[in-house]
Amino acid sequence: MNLICPLCKGEPLTPALSDVRDLEYGMDGKFNFYGCPACNLLVLLPLPSLEDLKNAYPDDYHGFHTSETRVISYLYRLLYFFRLGEYKQLIGEKGNLLDIGCADAYYFDLLKQRFPKINPYGIELKDEIAEKGRKKGRNITTGTIDNFVSGIKFDLIIMNNLIEHVLDPVKELERAKSFLKPEGYIVIETPNKDSWDYILMKKFWGGLHAPRHTYIFSTSSLNDLVSKSGFKLVKTNFLLNTDHWALSIQNFLQSTMVFCANLENGRAWYYKYLLFLFLPLNILQFLFRKTGSIKMVIKKHETSGS
Repeated sequence: MNLICPLCKGEPLTPALSDVRDLEYGMDGKFNFYGCPACNLLVLLPLPSLEDLKNAYPDDYHGFHTSETRVISYLYRLLYFFRLGEYKQLIGEKGNLLDIGCADAYYFDLLKQRFPKINPYGIELKDEIAEKGRKKGRNITTGTIDNFVSGIKFDLIIMNNLIEHVLDPVKELERAKSFLKPEGYIVIETPNKDSWDYILMKKFWGGLHAPRHTYIFSTSSLNDLVSKSGFKLVKTNFLLNTDHWALSIQNFLQSTMVFCANLENGRAWYYKYLLFLFLPLNILQFLFRKTGSIKMVIKKHETSGS
């Protein structure tokens, strides 16, 4: 294979991780990631088709069930409390918000309670999940940003754990930019290849999430993506998030015959305990800017086009 990096176009991709298995949902096959020596990007090759990608999300996918268990629901509510505060800091208490890859947009209800003048809209790939949210009165369109049609311009676009799932991240950001108001913002959260958990766990790392994660970014490759898409970087944060540690340990145990457990929504019974167990280590990672999740806030230039 002599494919040039699709992001930086700098050097040929080289084999990085082979025979990666889906130990969360049991999708058939073994998957291979290739790395760019120049920008430190990981790419899943061969890339799936959009239809294959859609089929990789089973009905029990954890992102579709964020409010159905007490502990996980509480953690998500706590997460959204801080996220919504950040959204308000960016655009104030009124405006238009678009969440790409919103699932059933459970948090739209929390948003409307707290900031009733912010108008949330969502895009979700799986129609049955989007319909679940629509039945709750949430404004969700089925599809991708490619086929999204709207006469509305947005103050803020949310890409929480989205950019690592797409087939062309540069195209995704450029398309999103066309829906932003001048000086509008995009918030990106994504797994961080520069993290200690990736370095230690490699093919078992929870951030790989094969075959649903197609691109795994480092700080440098995410900066390249922002620049190539015509955005200005506002800030970079490294997140306190023990999810990838918990999943990494779960993946390792699931790979064995002895410690393999029954999974519900892709999670073992002990997963929630691992989330708390790894918090002290995650705090140390945070201090060294080496956590498993990274967030960037980027801004559209008025001169960067529509």
